[in-house]
Parts: sequence; structure tokens; C-alpha cells
Amino acid sequence: MKMDSSKKPLVPFWRIGKRLVLPSFIFCFFFFFLMSKDELVEKFLGNVSSVVESGLAYGSQIGMWLSGAFLVQRLITVFFWDGLLA
Repeated sequence: MKMDSSKKPLVPFWRIGKRLVLPSFIFCFFFFFLMSKDELVEKFLGNVSSVVESGLAYGSQIGMWLSGAFLVQRLITVFFWDGLLA
């Protein structure tokens, strides 16, 4: 018996996963960096000025927000728009 080509899924799962790997990795990097920021500053930077410490704190928070927005945008694109237009 031949398999009908219309029985194939609209979007293969590997394609969805491939498009979500980079945004998920960036989001997890900033999330774990934000959670362990104090230990990393204490261990690697030692006695840094408060300007560098606050800049690192604000930079990691900005990165967290931007990577979260990138991940949400990619999730909407993959699951909503590609499903709607496919």
C-alpha cells in the first residue's frame, strides 16, 4: 500500500525544534547568568567598582528581557503564523 502524501504532518517536528533552539539557548543563558550573577562577580571579578557591578546587573536584566521577547516572538511565529499560513 502506498502512503498518501496528504497524511504527512504540516510542519515536521525537527523543523520546529530547530527554529526554537537558538532563542531557547539565549534565554536560558541569561536566566542562569541572572540567577548566579552575585557568585560570578564575587568569584571572577573580585573587587570591582560599583559602576561595573551595576552595569553588569542592568546588562543581564536587559539581555533577559530581550531574549525573552525573542523567544516569545519565535514561539508565536512557529506555532501561530506558520500553522495559520501552512
